[in-house]
Amino acid sequence: MKRPVLTALVLTLTLLLCSCVSPKPKRSSSDTQTAAASAESSAEKSQNPEVSQNVKASETEETSVNPNTAEMKAEEIMSGRLIHKSYNIDVDFINQNPELPTGCESVSLAMAFNALGYPTSKTELADNYMPIGGSYVTTFFGDPHENDGTGIYPPGLVQTAQNYIDAKNIPLSPVDLTDKNFKDFYKIIENGYPIVFWITSGLYDPYTYDGEDFHEIYNGRDYPWITNIHCIVMNGYDTENGTVTFTDPLSGTRIYDEDRVEYVYNKIGLAMTLIKND
Repeated sequence: MKRPVLTALVLTLTLLLCSCVSPKPKRSSSDTQTAAASAESSAEKSQNPEVSQNVKASETEETSVNPNTAEMKAEEIMSGRLIHKSYNIDVDFINQNPELPTGCESVSLAMAFNALGYPTSKTELADNYMPIGGSYVTTFFGDPHENDGTGIYPPGLVQTAQNYIDAKNIPLSPVDLTDKNFKDFYKIIENGYPIVFWITSGLYDPYTYDGEDFHEIYNGRDYPWITNIHCIVMNGYDTENGTVTFTDPLSGTRIYDEDRVEYVYNKIGLAMTLIKND
């Protein structure tokens, strides 16, 4: 994937907006923590033996996970009626640091597996099951062990989950929830399934680079690289108080205003879950 050559003028203007700018998509873990901390007061209202190497994948390779009964089950759940006004799933916090400073996606997925009773370690998914390649949509672009790693979007993380499920014979299926209705996620949660959820650091507005080099088209959808993106676990909601509970791999339990979360999600639209097989 080509990277744009930034002119001195564009670089200068961009540096005024963000301290972690680079000529390729990069997410700095220190900048993520700083942004989250500075916005927390306003946004928060109150975290394989069979495979020895990372799965390699090309930039254009599409996920091998096919539509299945789990996707139908998820759709059925989301089309139903919300029963509980509030619900919370216990999710144990795993701190992505220091081993995976830019590995928030694989650590969030690990927390989801653990919450469903299928324990995995902090680094097992990243080291053995996550595809690494030149695409941030279908693979992890960069190295999650490094501060200048980039990230991975739902298609690639769904494949990561499927790789682990297949190796361990786990009776779960990953489901890509990209662009689904935000409030329908509450129904997923009250059925006991945590959601791996892409958001922005500190719930700031998402910002992207212009230009085709920072966009990928996959299955007909445009996936821009969002520079201030972060991945956490959505594991609770309270409709009476208007809050959503998350477990952030950088800082643990966080409770945010649901309107702000929905606003940011509608600009990003990225999420996935794990559904039990019937």
